[in-house]
Amino acid sequence: MQMNLVPSVAHSYYAPKLISMKKETFWLTEIKTKGRTEEEIKKDIINLSYLFHEQEPRTGEATQFKTIVSVWDDISSEEDIARLHYEMKPTFLRAGLMLGEFFSSCEKRGLRNSNFYPLRSPIPLLVVREMLEFDVVFLSDSIEYVKEYIHKYGDRGLNAIKHMLNQNKKIGLNDEQVAVLKSYLMYQ
Repeated sequence: MQMNLVPSVAHSYYAPKLISMKKETFWLTEIKTKGRTEEEIKKDIINLSYLFHEQEPRTGEATQFKTIVSVWDDISSEEDIARLHYEMKPTFLRAGLMLGEFFSSCEKRGLRNSNFYPLRSPIPLLVVREMLEFDVVFLSDSIEYVKEYIHKYGDRGLNAIKHMLNQNKKIGLNDEQVAVLKSYLMYQ
């Protein structure tokens, strides 16, 4: 399936003034699910990674502002978007990217406010963006995720984890996430 990326309208009155929109590095696409196999749908999700890397800028700090939002308005259940996210996330991490899931009942809480649910959206979405150094907070659920983070950031990433744990800067980390990070460091 050919996917078209549609640049956002950065100057619309209703559009948020996001940096990625101002820099014209914010794209929308739609992935249809009706009448398609799971394999076809997963190929489209993987294709988002390739599309992301094809878009300018391709190198340098400006890549951190690139965002692709895929809209899933015909998906049969929110559990499906959560499952697809879970299954496809490792593929994106290996490519140095983050894959975020958004849907109306998403239970992931904000880092600084446990009463805030930043990933809730009335329309299911999968969002692709560059993995950033701070993202270790979102990857600390799994040793495998942390390994992909370290693969991208190397010693800088290790130092970021150590600093976060040593300075008691466990922003939004629960005890299990702290244990994952400590466990990873123990075997380095």
